[in-house]
Amino acid sequence: MDFAFGEEEIEELVATQWTLRLATHGPGERLHLTALWYCWAGGRFYAFTRGQKLVNLRRNANCTVLVDRGKGYPELRGVMLHARGRILEDADAEAEDAYLDSVVRDAMGEKYAEGDAPGGGSRNESTAFRDWRWIVIEPESSVSWDNRKA
Repeated sequence: MDFAFGEEEIEELVATQWTLRLATHGPGERLHLTALWYCWAGGRFYAFTRGQKLVNLRRNANCTVLVDRGKGYPELRGVMLHARGRILEDADAEAEDAYLDSVVRDAMGEKYAEGDAPGGGSRNESTAFRDWRWIVIEPESSVSWDNRKA
């Protein structure tokens, strides 16, 4: 029996969940794991963030993303994606991205309109400043599971 998701199920999951977990390679042998709000567009994840994950991605672009749903074990389902992260370091890099301005900025504002996002429902005009940057996470392979199919 196959407990994995099909491509359409993966697409639905990553397009509708609120939070992803991003694992990057920290200094030494430690992994750095953090939860992020995100947008799924053009087959990649976008997030506006700062901190250690940016330092880590500059050093090593390899990362892993987990998106899941469910509370009880029999309900758990998700996808783990091995990926490469890219940082849009400045306004020029943001302008060159095919999806950031045309899809992501509006989708992020709309997605988190009912949550705690400042100015919920408005276009996300965030841009590179101080230590904040947009990151683009491009999946290379995935593993999925759906415990409901067990």
